[in-house]
Amino acid sequence: DPGSIYKGFFEDVLYALQRKGAILIPEWRYMRAHHNKALMEMIRDIDLAGIDTGIHSRIFGCKEEFVDAIDGVEFPCVYKSAEGAGSKGVALFKTKEQALRFVEHENINRVITIKEKIHKIKEEELSSLHSNYRRKFVIQNYVPGLSGDFKVLVFGDKYYALSRQNRDNDFRASGGGRLNYEPDLPLGIFDFAKSIFDALNVPILSLDIAYDGQRFYLIEFQCLHFGTAALEYSTHYHTLENNRWTRHEETSDLEKEIVLALKKYIVKNAYLDE
Repeated sequence: DPGSIYKGFFEDVLYALQRKGAILIPEWRYMRAHHNKALMEMIRDIDLAGIDTGIHSRIFGCKEEFVDAIDGVEFPCVYKSAEGAGSKGVALFKTKEQALRFVEHENINRVITIKEKIHKIKEEELSSLHSNYRRKFVIQNYVPGLSGDFKVLVFGDKYYALSRQNRDNDFRASGGGRLNYEPDLPLGIFDFAKSIFDALNVPILSLDIAYDGQRFYLIEFQCLHFGTAALEYSTHYHTLENNRWTRHEETSDLEKEIVLALKKYIVKNAYLDE
């Protein structure tokens, strides 16, 4: 769905249903944040304000906004287009010049540019608010020295995890296919994941978490329509019992876990009685 055109229509329908009294699960803002990293980062700043997620983002709606702010950007930094998954639209900028070239190339609206050339519209005749580079994106701090990250899925009270190694000569792990379903998990990773899950108040959650040996970093999160390999191919899961994380040697059925997670969410939020 290039440009999220149909997704925009779908969001309109969901919002109208909510206005009519429907209870959306998850809430509408989390649905809108799907494949919308700009909103996702705004939600991080609001809903996760009390949690040190390690990642700091700046959000831009066009190239000109980035140019105006670039002197305040610390390099190296990570660029993420608002759309995309599996590391698509993600790049590492080492210098200011590299960043400017990339943003200009990636964010140009070529249709508008061609039309303006055809009609011989001169730049000085355009409004100062006009831009041919209107494609929102996110700039984040770069975490050096990472060899990969962890994918943690939360379904109700069950936590699943796998590790992902970076691609060759690349800082990105997502979409590389180098998965380990029996990783050595750093102590505290599920506590970190649970703090985010509790703050967002959703039935299911996907978290991309990095660890540099000292602290955790929440790279991204999604609340629906995410990859479920960590659940489907794992032979175990973890739950928090008496303030201790317990490993359960059991395979899980995706459809069953979705239903159970939804039930827990509905009861927790008092939409229905147990």
